[in-house]
Amino acid sequence: ARIFNILQQLEFDGEMDNTIIFFFSDHGHNTSLRHKQFCYEGGMLVPLIIKGNHSAISPGRVVNDLVTLLDVGATTLALAGAELPNYLEGQNLFGPEYKAAEYVLGARDRCDYTIERIRALVTPRFKYLRNYLTDRPFMQPSYKDPWPVSKKFREMMANGEMNETQLIFFGPKKEPEELYNLASDPHEIHNLAKDPKFKKQLQRHRR
Repeated sequence: ARIFNILQQLEFDGEMDNTIIFFFSDHGHNTSLRHKQFCYEGGMLVPLIIKGNHSAISPGRVVNDLVTLLDVGATTLALAGAELPNYLEGQNLFGPEYKAAEYVLGARDRCDYTIERIRALVTPRFKYLRNYLTDRPFMQPSYKDPWPVSKKFREMMANGEMNETQLIFFGPKKEPEELYNLASDPHEIHNLAKDPKFKKQLQRHRR
């Protein structure tokens, strides 16, 4: 409703043709503990819809390039006529020098009193994660602990009610490396890091 009201106001003010709209979301849903503040797709993959009067924007066009929200910052500056400094991370999605990214990066570090260090790399087909603090479980103490969903999950853990898939995230340990085929395993359940068939992909993503 809020988005509709904004669009309606732009129409009323006669500014729709003079406006480019970027629609994107926050990272990760609060009720899914594996998403919020983590580097799985639920925490990194967000919608990006761009609407406006620009030669590169056409109704119904879908682009599957890897982009980040850093690119949104660079693009809006460029659209406003600003000269982009060399040190700026991100690129103008509509610029003549735009080139689809080979990969994008994600990171998780300390959040409040929760100490963590995770790095992620996404290519068009695979996701690679490196967990540096393997002595800490994913579900170490955090500000989420008072949430009803957190209490329920911890109760299930204590009672041995979780299945093998749930224990990937809610168990007492984590693997130092994770590799997922996002094409066939979008929920990142089957870790291929120890599968010899994916050794070359593991080494490539490590580099």
